[in-house]
Amino acid sequence: MHKEKSRVTAALFFVKKYVSFFTHNIYVSIHSVIAKGEQGQNRTCKHTMGRLNDTRLFGYMVDKAQIALDNETGKSIRAMFHLAVIRSTRFSGENLHMTDKIMYDWPIILSTDPEMIAKIEKLEKYDIVDIKGTFVTKKIIKNTYCKGENGCNACNKVDGNICYIMPIALAKRNREGDIYTEKQAMQEVIANREFSNNIHLIGNLCNPVNYFHDDSVQTSVFQVATDRKYVVTSDNSDIHADFPIIRSYGKQAKKDSICLQKGSTIVIDGYLHTRNFPRKTICSSCGNEFEWKDCTTEIIPFVEEYVAGYIDYETALKNEKQKAAEEGAAYAESIF
Repeated sequence: MHKEKSRVTAALFFVKKYVSFFTHNIYVSIHSVIAKGEQGQNRTCKHTMGRLNDTRLFGYMVDKAQIALDNETGKSIRAMFHLAVIRSTRFSGENLHMTDKIMYDWPIILSTDPEMIAKIEKLEKYDIVDIKGTFVTKKIIKNTYCKGENGCNACNKVDGNICYIMPIALAKRNREGDIYTEKQAMQEVIANREFSNNIHLIGNLCNPVNYFHDDSVQTSVFQVATDRKYVVTSDNSDIHADFPIIRSYGKQAKKDSICLQKGSTIVIDGYLHTRNFPRKTICSSCGNEFEWKDCTTEIIPFVEEYVAGYIDYETALKNEKQKAAEEGAAYAESIF
């Protein structure tokens, strides 16, 4: 009991520290411009053999939803909020020796459907929410400000991306209609962590795998195109696919790097990982280069299944050994 309380207290401190920045960054930089900054996806990638893009989330409201209103009618036209979810104890390669650790992510939930907006408007901070949805990617314009020692505080418009979950079904899951505190909400999500953060999709690789390896970790990063099962009403009607980033770890990352290639079809059972990362921009007003934090959502696989267009593992290993031998011979020839 004491161990569980200490885990919740530690997680509560981390949540407050992380969400205070993450939510501000999203709402200021994205929510104010998404309506006028939407652009079509500019990708060259074959679409998938089938349509699978299903997300199941069980978490709590970080805050009340942000509601955008139509300037003329005053009606609600868009609802957006962050949902605090917890990763499963399943092994993904990223969570080596940490499968029992409470690890939060904060995916964006966004809808322009009037019926769904009406449901979201009724939700309160710390309400428990169960969502079935689909993963959406979209190119937008983000606002960022020239900060730093030599900054002029001017607003700069920068090309960017937003990744969010479009809810297909949403239900409030508070026990017997209870009003939750943050600690109670966290305990409820922890008790249901095995289905708190899950995604299943099928996609085709848009580019070759980027593989990174140091003394402690192996990582592969690649982008896939996955056909839309549902109409995204807020997006260009000509766009029929989404383009999530996949990040695998450990032995799976190594296997991905030698077996997958552009056009490979892959099925993924994984979870959503939200993170911040630094970007640099040249200020259009003063010419100063300044750094700012952007945010993204990636998919981390628990399990991958190669479907088509891949190199089988044994052949890939032979190819890698042959390539290493050729590179070694070329190097030896260059120094002698």
